[in-house]
Amino acid sequence: MSPSNGIQTVALAGVGNIGSPLAFEFLENGLTLSILTRDTSKADLKQYAEKGANLVQVDYSSEAQLTQALRGIDVVVSTLPSGSDDQEKNLAKAAKQAGVKLFVKSEWGLDYDAPNMEPVNPMIASKMQLRVELKEVGPPIFVVSNGLFATLAFSSFLGSLDAATRKAVINGNSAQKFSLTAFEDVARFTRLAITRLPIPPAGSSRVLRVQGFAASFDDLIATAEQVGGNKFEVAHKSYESVADKQLEPSLEGLIAWLLASLSDGRGLLPQDKLTHDEVGFKPSVDIRKTVETVLKA
Repeated sequence: MSPSNGIQTVALAGVGNIGSPLAFEFLENGLTLSILTRDTSKADLKQYAEKGANLVQVDYSSEAQLTQALRGIDVVVSTLPSGSDDQEKNLAKAAKQAGVKLFVKSEWGLDYDAPNMEPVNPMIASKMQLRVELKEVGPPIFVVSNGLFATLAFSSFLGSLDAATRKAVINGNSAQKFSLTAFEDVARFTRLAITRLPIPPAGSSRVLRVQGFAASFDDLIATAEQVGGNKFEVAHKSYESVADKQLEPSLEGLIAWLLASLSDGRGLLPQDKLTHDEVGFKPSVDIRKTVETVLKA
């Protein structure tokens, strides 16, 4: 389907965990893609160039260079990591100077705008403050809230479920459901949103909410046991073991905040505010498919 809002050209900043599926989603659905990178000679960028992406070398500290790189671009999609506030601000300012219509800000996670989200880790508070600043200096903003990336529930980053050893460490309420969405579903939702939704007015932002499925750690463990045929050894820790650390301004504090949020309900997107119907999206990856992917890996 052709874009209904005129979006045809995309610049993507970052091709990591979510940036890579976004790149392939854009390329496979007829959008013209430029990938912004500090080094166009990186071997892992070849796969995108072979599918038609333009590799554009940029210096994120140079607003002038970024502005030149963004001439003729309709939408900038940022997946820059936490701690890149200055670079993302330069990118947004350059986008406005270049006439970009829309800026998708790098948040990709829980619904930071939810009424029950307090308290927030300082690194999350920084993201929220940056959004306020970007509305003043950049194009209109979309933010995608997708809950937890589904396979990260079993990652060493989170440290809760280990599919290889069949061990689990759960902090707090293991029966509390939270939102999970596969990388590929987030990418498809984002592509649909940027090509179908009306562009917000200048100086504004809109939060778009997408969920692949809702599950608890109990649900994930039960599904993994069913699919893999092996029981998990489960250890339980108190909610306070993470909640007491969740305001520390560090990566450890950020992980504690995330684990506390998954335990106390902050990790569940408001089910009546999902943007699925508006963009014509249906999830393709459920809890079983997620677990099968993890166990195969």
